[in-house]
This record gives sequence, structure tokens and C-alpha cells, in this order.
Amino acid sequence: MRLHSTSAAIGAADDLYTQQWLQPANRKNGFASKHRLLHLRSADRCLLAYRPHSLHPPPTTIGKRELRHDSQEATGRQVQLLFPSHPFDKSAADDAYVDEFEAARAIGIGCHLFSFEDFQAGDFKPRPALRAHEHVLYRGWMLSPESFSVLHDAISTRGGFPMTTTAQYRLCHYLPSWYPLCVEFTPSTVVVPRDADFATAVAGKNWSKFFVKDYVKSLTTAQGSSASSPEEIATVVSLIERFRGAVEGGVCIREFERLVPETEERYFVLNGKAYSREGAAPPLVDTISKRIDSPFYSVDAVLAEDGRLRLIELGDGQVSDRKRWPAARFISMLAEGQQQVFAARRKKQDAANIGRFGL
Repeated sequence: MRLHSTSAAIGAADDLYTQQWLQPANRKNGFASKHRLLHLRSADRCLLAYRPHSLHPPPTTIGKRELRHDSQEATGRQVQLLFPSHPFDKSAADDAYVDEFEAARAIGIGCHLFSFEDFQAGDFKPRPALRAHEHVLYRGWMLSPESFSVLHDAISTRGGFPMTTTAQYRLCHYLPSWYPLCVEFTPSTVVVPRDADFATAVAGKNWSKFFVKDYVKSLTTAQGSSASSPEEIATVVSLIERFRGAVEGGVCIREFERLVPETEERYFVLNGKAYSREGAAPPLVDTISKRIDSPFYSVDAVLAEDGRLRLIELGDGQVSDRKRWPAARFISMLAEGQQQVFAARRKKQDAANIGRFGL
């Protein structure tokens, strides 16, 4: 049995059967029987198998030229999800992710667990072990770009292919990275170091109030992250340090906009396509999806009192909370996005083979 990773390979072989191997001189050799396509389950992967009814393997060459096969696609057709395990039971998913873990396994998506505590101590042991050429999507606790780089390298060392690069993670994780790409859709922002003179930084800004956060998070206490005057900005920053332990990256001072309560919605962009919890994603999210070069990220949008839909936050999808997304809906999005990726790869391989062999 010969595995073909693209529909072009199958189509090319079918053409060969029709044009060459079904000639009368060849029929007695057993090639006259029609081939069939079998959808096989091998572990967590779906493989397309080309199997003639005869025992003879199908031809895979034209002269001395061999059809191109994508070994990575053939051995890792399905993206594997990597979840943190329960702190006291490494064979179970952490409580925060158990619904996603079970929903993914229910539809046949491969899942791996690893101890987040062991990883922080320098020991990364996914269970079951990653296999060569598996494409891996992390779903777990928020990491700094530096820590994500360590995880990325740990996955790569074990033969896996992390779906998101460290640069892409940083792009969506840090506001100053994505802000220039979406400046017209989101509140105006001044980015300064922690030790900056905040009053000087916003001098000349005719903003009624200020919204203060670090590169990643805002303050979620009763007071919140808003400051009524430049002098109050330092107070909010101090509270961020007190309740979050540190200011990550630096300080982002944003223009305070009047927003309609209870209208914030989280969307996800997967492989360039915008997804909504219900129905279609709004045009704003579609536009953003064309500007951010990252495979998986979240988009938080909220309705302003003036009627505009405003971008409030971007985040790497691997560490973004589902908010109001049911686990089953979230996982079905990942499955759909995965199918689109491999369909695109097959299409690209089709074109390459057609161009190569003139089929």
C-alpha cells in the first residue's frame, strides 16, 4: 500500500491507470481493477490510502520523475492539542481545560498533557510523547514571550512543529506589537517605560480620562484601570504591581472611550479566518484578520456609544480564555480550521505536481 499525501498524487495515479495501465497488454497483469480510496484511522490521524484491488502497487513515477510527497502532512495531518495536566494528577487535564480536552477527544483530535509545574522547573514531558512531524497547538496558561520561546523549543526538540512562532506569539500578546497595525480601530495609546513621567507622557492629550494597563493586562479590581487625571496614572500602575506582582513590558496609557456595557464579545481568528461564537464575525474582525500575521489569536471588540465597533484587545489564541464560547463550539472551530489548512496544503501540492508533470 502506497500513501499519497495529496489529491494530485491520487489524481495523477488515476490518470496513469486510465491512460497507460488499462491498455490490453497490461490488463493481464492485474492493473485493470479500479482503485479505491480508503479513509483510515491511524492513531489520531486521517490518512488517504491508495490501494488497487490487485496486489500490485500503483505506479508513482513518470519516467524517472517521482511524484512529490509532503512527509510532514502524511505523518502529521492533524494538529495535536497540548494541555497542562492537573497539578495532582498528570494523567488528567487541568480543571480549567478539562472541557476542551474532553470535547477534542470526543471528535478524534489528538491531545497531549504535560505538567506545567515540571515545565517551569525545566522538565517537559508530554504524555503521550509527541511523534515526529506532529503539528502542535498549545492550549494553556499565559506565558511571557520568553517562556513561550522555551516551550516552543521544547516541542521542537521532541520532533513537533509548534503552530505559532515566538514572534507571532509576541505580536498578539503585547499591545505595542499589534497596535500599529490596527491603530484606527482601537483607542489611541501612549506606550512608556514603567519609570516614565506619566504626566509628561500625556501632556497635550485632550482626553477626558485615561485607561491604564501594562503590555498584557489591565487592573480588574473594583477601582479598575481608569484614571481621571494624569496624576492618578501612577496610582493605577502601583496597583497593577501590587495585585499582579509586576508590570509586564511597560505601561500603556489609552484614551478612555465611552462604551456600551455588556456588548463586549470575543472572536477568534484561525489561519486567517474570523470565527464568532454565534453567526458570522463582524467586518471589523474580518479586516483585522488580514492584518495580523499569526495563525491563532483572539479579538475582543465592544460597541462604543457613538455606534462604532471598537477593538479593545488582541491576544494569542493559545492562552486566551474562551469567555462565553462553549467548549464544543471552540473545539469545532479548531477542527474546521485544521481541515482548511490541510485542504490549502493539498491545493498547493496539486498545483506543484501539475506544474511539474504537466498533468
